[in-house]
Amino acid sequence: MKPKVEIAILFCITLLACRQGLAQDQTLPGEEFDALITPLELALRTSCGETIAEQDADLAPLSEAQMNLFRRAYVATRISDDIALQSLVTDPRYHRDLYGFFGNLSRLADSPDAIVFLYRQDFDRSLRQLRPIAEQLQGFDADLLVSIVRCGVRAGGASANQGGFVYMSLIDGDWKFHTRQ
Repeated sequence: MKPKVEIAILFCITLLACRQGLAQDQTLPGEEFDALITPLELALRTSCGETIAEQDADLAPLSEAQMNLFRRAYVATRISDDIALQSLVTDPRYHRDLYGFFGNLSRLADSPDAIVFLYRQDFDRSLRQLRPIAEQLQGFDADLLVSIVRCGVRAGGASANQGGFVYMSLIDGDWKFHTRQ
């Protein structure tokens, strides 16, 4: 073979190997996210889920599009893709808040003796516990409240829950994290 052809072939092989490596690196955080989150249907079969279901009767699993938003944001934070994160929030100026949010989510799920699951509820301003938020944040227009629950089982079988929540809005047919305004 001629040296130029050999160099071109080596370049193509190297480029292909790099592209495959990058593709694998980008799917890895998605797989990490899937491993962090227990599907709600499975969580509800545990003592943790039963406790939550007794407290919040109207809980529902996230739709595929809503879970996909979480997955895409998790991947974007893991690979530090600010441009992708800006497209996943209602106000792009506050996209960097997702770094802390997903860092905290990862820490919540960092125990082998605990599960982390998500559930959604409509953001209803008339609910007593949501009224102060709606009053304090004039013009706050989220569509969903997504609860993130980490549940571990203590000695004696009692469950211990902790977690947080995030708001989501449907904008032009796409779900986004509702950020500060």
